[in-house]
Amino acid sequence: MITRPDGPRGDPLLGSARAIFRDPLKFNCGMLQYGPLAHARVGPAHLYLIRDPALIEQFLIGEHARCVKDRNTRTLGLLLGQSLLTSDGEAWKQRRKFAAPMFQPRRVDSYAATMRAVAEAYARTLRHGERRDFHADSMRLTLEIAGRTLCGVSPGAEAERFGALLEVLVDYFEQRLFSFERLVPFGVPTRGLRRFRAAKAELDALLRTLVARAGDGDHLLARMNRAREESGMSEQQMFDELLTMLLAGHETSALALSFTIYLLSAHRVERERARSDDAYLDAVLRESMRLYPPAYALGREVIEDFELDGFPIPRGSNLVVSPYATHRNPAYFAEPERFRPERWLDGSLRDLPRCAYMPFGAGPRFCVGTHFAWLEATLVLKALLQAADFDVEPGFELALSAVVTLRPRAGIPVRVSALA
Repeated sequence: MITRPDGPRGDPLLGSARAIFRDPLKFNCGMLQYGPLAHARVGPAHLYLIRDPALIEQFLIGEHARCVKDRNTRTLGLLLGQSLLTSDGEAWKQRRKFAAPMFQPRRVDSYAATMRAVAEAYARTLRHGERRDFHADSMRLTLEIAGRTLCGVSPGAEAERFGALLEVLVDYFEQRLFSFERLVPFGVPTRGLRRFRAAKAELDALLRTLVARAGDGDHLLARMNRAREESGMSEQQMFDELLTMLLAGHETSALALSFTIYLLSAHRVERERARSDDAYLDAVLRESMRLYPPAYALGREVIEDFELDGFPIPRGSNLVVSPYATHRNPAYFAEPERFRPERWLDGSLRDLPRCAYMPFGAGPRFCVGTHFAWLEATLVLKALLQAADFDVEPGFELALSAVVTLRPRAGIPVRVSALA
């Protein structure tokens, strides 16, 4: 009989499945009470949630070769193919080797002027006293930046269509992965699947058009196309990588901006300081991504038995690290529910364990686009704070949607106060 760590008893048949579907964030945070490693059953499957940074480091770095991406991430392969996000083993190594040079800091820094120009153009559209959904705005803004820097796409009907198609594709996966629709075998021609396939075909055709005119530009697509010819990568593989970068690249930054604007609305002293102090603005972003990391959970499936914290972790088990929960652990962050950017400047986190803070993952699969996302969020936030205040509408309560990424369920409704 396998000895397992403590955890919730759950339903006799479904285990903790209902609790996870109902509120995965609450479930992940609740698992912290059971110790550094906790166990739960999800139907017949076994799930282990890791809370201790040292164990997280052992898992994501020391034992990473014994695991593959979990089922949910692999399902995204229907959209993203065998891309950097969904692949494992040698296929992942080849894709990482292909993508990494394109995201070197010196290359990413060359996009700074474009990022700043797009942010400043958006700021000029703001009108004093108007009401806006800042999350929707930030998604459009970062998609424009991604389109220009990654694909050479300028604003217009083409870019608008691209964004609309991405929304159709992501909405389908959110519905399929995090509802009981996941019990329906893939291939059953539901209405959602038909819309998904039509949108994917149209998106591939659009990508093919972009590749055809990529030429010798300085944007990432042109670089990818040149590198593809040297590496032997197929055109479809390049489409998959490009789509992965567009989705991950624009959404992570948009979410970071959305949650930061939400937090600064309720913390006006911090907002004023961030407006004039670049180091503090950086701390504001770090604190925002501590409280609301877009990648709120990282899952792996075990393919080779190993031991963790003295417990056997058998093949077929699922291991989860929840940055959302870990970032709220009072053992590492005093007053973990409070927004306190100064914690990143006052030396109190000097001895923070390596994997106690990980908004972009950790280990060999650390996000290759981290510098791009951070530079973009920094430059855009700075431009916005110089142009206006964004104050959340009175009575608004943030509700979170924990699906593929951590999103505000009802957007971020704000009133704009333009600065003189």
